[in-house]
Amino acid sequence: MNNTSSRKMPIKVITQLAVAAAMLLFLAMASASEPKLIIVEPDNTQTEVCKFTGEDNNLKLSGDSNVLAYCELLAGVGAPSITAAVVVLPNQVQQGETVDVAWASSGPDEGYSCISTIETGPVNGLNGWQDNAGISKNGNTSVVASTPGNYGLGVSCSATGADTYTATTSLTVSEQQPGQKPSGLDITVSPSGVIDAGSNATISWSANNADTCNATSTPPLSGWSGNLSPASGGSKNINNVAEGDYTLSMTCQNSAGSNSTTATLTVEEEDNDDNGDIYPACSERKKLTSYGFTRRANFRPAGQGSGSNFAQIWGNWPGDSGHPKNVELSRNQFVSLKFNSGSHPGQGKRNIMHYDDIKGGDGGTRGQHFGTLLFIVSRCKDDFDIEKIKQDPSTQGKCVAAGTGALKVTMTENKPHECKIEENTVYYLNIVTTPGGYSHIGPPTIEEIEWQCADSEHDSCGALMGSYGSWPYDP
Repeated sequence: MNNTSSRKMPIKVITQLAVAAAMLLFLAMASASEPKLIIVEPDNTQTEVCKFTGEDNNLKLSGDSNVLAYCELLAGVGAPSITAAVVVLPNQVQQGETVDVAWASSGPDEGYSCISTIETGPVNGLNGWQDNAGISKNGNTSVVASTPGNYGLGVSCSATGADTYTATTSLTVSEQQPGQKPSGLDITVSPSGVIDAGSNATISWSANNADTCNATSTPPLSGWSGNLSPASGGSKNINNVAEGDYTLSMTCQNSAGSNSTTATLTVEEEDNDDNGDIYPACSERKKLTSYGFTRRANFRPAGQGSGSNFAQIWGNWPGDSGHPKNVELSRNQFVSLKFNSGSHPGQGKRNIMHYDDIKGGDGGTRGQHFGTLLFIVSRCKDDFDIEKIKQDPSTQGKCVAAGTGALKVTMTENKPHECKIEENTVYYLNIVTTPGGYSHIGPPTIEEIEWQCADSEHDSCGALMGSYGSWPYDP
């Protein structure tokens, strides 16, 4: 049976909101450690709907705990059963403003799936929340309120042999008032992440209440410059994109003033696949992307600068000694940082990639440490095929290291415990965080790599990382 539950908050949402204010909103203002939303069932029993703890990825929407949220929980009926909750903050905005939507659900052990819905209101009126689109069982996202209207946002979850349940919440979007600057500016690049040089990309834009919009790029990107028409939104196809790290900008104006926004596009040369001098060939090596991981485009925390390759973070290889930088990873992410080894530094010289697990991260990852890191130096991008790397005679099979220690890199011959690389050659420094318990050479196979911060409950972690050693530095 697939029946939408009719139980849509029959409840006195601690109503008569005078009581709600006392028990709900002002609960947060009274310095409670875990402000929570409570509903009162018809039989006067109280049910906790959602906590704003921020520690368990459970409907954490705003740092301001004094914001009254609207949340709905539908109790499952029968066996198996599904429950769901959805919340939006703020729930009254003007056209072009951004809201945060979060949801959570639970269901039978054998699995279930959820979709986003727009129960009421313009079906295509929200940028980032679609009707009848697949979503994760728990999550949060930012949504631009593009079109005025009274919306009912829903999360609908179903499973074989179970009823379908839909949780809803309301959002009111009013028309943009005259005299306001352009709002809701957005630039989207597809495909996202790092793309190969020579590939094609699509850049889309949108803006509200804008008379004109103008595009620029640093460095210049052919096809993304000058007037964008229509100002309300559109897309441009950029063909054969050259290698570079591009900052795409858009400035929109009207009689009240202007606003700007930016996005990034990272393009890398596709190096070393089947050049004939790599054994085993890059094309024969397993990639971590085949095991549920994604490559992070920027190793730096938000707002800390670009970090899609080694030089952007630490300067030309081997880096700027003594100047570690904040870096971070989120769940099931890895980085593959391209670098050129440069000239031979002289016999006996080496470079050590090292991180400080005590000082670390920035913002949301401060105090949430990496724990064990797996370092790999390879001529192949995204390469975590440990078995193949250890077979590579050009690196003496020593370019894998795991632990809270370091990876030692050299150009000197006959260093049995150091990673041997060649001069003036392109390599990738591949890094992922993983559980401890391995020897210093890491897990035996790529299949045994698991993502984990030092604290397994954290979904992101970071550290201060830098390069040290006796290698002559050229930052």
